[in-house]
Amino acid sequence: MQSPEEFMRQYFRARTADIQRELSSRGPFRQKFFTDDCVWDSHKTMTKRSESEEILSVSGSGTTVEVITRNFLPVGKLCYHLRPTGETWLIQRVEPECLACHGTGSTSNGIGTCIVCGGEGWGRNENPPARSNLGKSDANGFPPPRRF
Repeated sequence: MQSPEEFMRQYFRARTADIQRELSSRGPFRQKFFTDDCVWDSHKTMTKRSESEEILSVSGSGTTVEVITRNFLPVGKLCYHLRPTGETWLIQRVEPECLACHGTGSTSNGIGTCIVCGGEGWGRNENPPARSNLGKSDANGFPPPRRF
């Protein structure tokens, strides 16, 4: 079976190639609406970011493996959750490092649990809570402000 590291490196290469194809196909659009030196909507760093992602650690075995990575941007790490399928792996979920606690799981003073990630150190952004779970809504459908 392919190792998680081999799978992730293959993923990084394929993603970078896909980004390069997409940027190339956007060329005529960019020429029509933007000057060459305008960086807005240029996605200039996407290729570099994709190429620079590196594996920091791999943990787990069997049915779940976590791969922690980082790239050149100082926006934190990513945690890829892999599951085996046949002789390779599939990415099941990707979680960004919590930007509030920088992956520590605790408050900035070190006393208490981070209220953003609940002490996990990772931001679970794929399944936000249903609106009905957020408390009573005002007349416009917005939840009441949270008090910390």
